[in-house]
Amino acid sequence: MLTDRDIADVVRLTRLCILAAGLIACLTTVPLSAAPADSQFRSGLSAYNSGNYLKALDIWLPLAQHEDAPSQAGVGFIYHRGLGVDVDNQKAFYWLRKAAEHGQPEGQLMLGSLYFYGQGVGQSYIEAYAWCDLAQDGGSADAEDCRGAALQALRSDRDLKQAFQLSTDLHHRFGPKH
Repeated sequence: MLTDRDIADVVRLTRLCILAAGLIACLTTVPLSAAPADSQFRSGLSAYNSGNYLKALDIWLPLAQHEDAPSQAGVGFIYHRGLGVDVDNQKAFYWLRKAAEHGQPEGQLMLGSLYFYGQGVGQSYIEAYAWCDLAQDGGSADAEDCRGAALQALRSDRDLKQAFQLSTDLHHRFGPKH
């Protein structure tokens, strides 16, 4: 007979599976939906959409190095997914963090997912919650699932308090400007 704890574990695992599916869907479409006015970025996006990931990386990397947030998110995404390159979640983390700190909601969401799963960075549900909460407030439609799963994973009142405080700090530093 299933105990309440067994049922709770199944519900938790189901939620995590739904989050993983949602994040995978988001991560496979984020660069497709980004379209800033910059023609160089759009050239990279065209290469990406054509499956020429190395050309997209060649176009986006110099832009990313010059602090273009959408390009930073694109470069991070390419490294995270291993599109035309080896998967390198440490490089993905580096570029996604830069995009996130420039206020780019997709970069914030992807950074939160790296923290959630401990990919390229130590696993931290506190960081995952804070970055996904910021992404949600920035308009990322998929961030709610990430935020909710991270919130569910926080076990203690101390962790909840730290997550809320970090989220507040990130909002002040990198949040949408009203």
